[in-house]
Amino acid sequence: LHLSLRRQRQMCIRDRHATLRGFIVSHDGGEHYTFADDTGRMKVEIDAKYFPPGVKIDDKVRVEITGEFDKDLVGNKVELDVKQLVVVR
Repeated sequence: LHLSLRRQRQMCIRDRHATLRGFIVSHDGGEHYTFADDTGRMKVEIDAKYFPPGVKIDDKVRVEITGEFDKDLVGNKVELDVKQLVVVR
């Protein structure tokens, strides 16, 4: 089941698993990136080991990411901790 980023955010529950399709639009330093689909953007955390070797990922390469939502209960900040990244062709 692939839901839009907007719908996933609305349903966001801490530690809930999600799969999203879209683009990595920026590298924000370290393991932090910005992911976007047609409905919005969100911060994601991706360990280098999840990037496919030899494949350049930029804002034109569609990817599918799977991970767990992490929601800061104080600041209400939502981030996806990515556990799998696949290039969608």
